[in-house]
Amino acid sequence: MYIEMSDGKVYFAQMDMSPSDPLVTQAMRIIALVLLEDRAFDLHQKFLELWSQRYFRTSPGLEFQEFTLALFSLFDLKLHPFKHEESITSSSVLETFSALATSNCAFDDNLALKRLKLPTPPTTQHHFIFTLDVNPLLAPVLYACFSFP
Repeated sequence: MYIEMSDGKVYFAQMDMSPSDPLVTQAMRIIALVLLEDRAFDLHQKFLELWSQRYFRTSPGLEFQEFTLALFSLFDLKLHPFKHEESITSSSVLETFSALATSNCAFDDNLALKRLKLPTPPTTQHHFIFTLDVNPLLAPVLYACFSFP
């Protein structure tokens, strides 16, 4: 872009506003094949707006997060957690490991190992996507997103 200053001098400035995350660039290319041109432009514009609020940072996952928010905004999607959901943990793996470790009597005399405790297993929360106005292009977009290599 060219910038003209108040004193009449003209400067050329170049800004790279293309995402560096290959997942985002591939998803945008695939979705551009499915959406109408104006809707694809709206998606790209919304992505750039959201990403610019993060100063075009390229931290891991940040670009994809902003792309996801732009896609949700374009299709007016809402993300809701499941209610009455039992927390899903990886405790079965930890319990199996614990049973194996405690069944071996060779570790019973080791004071350091006796004081060790298993970590608190992480929990995950599942969400569902909800919208009141179903866009007819939503299905092809989701299909395109999940089918590219």
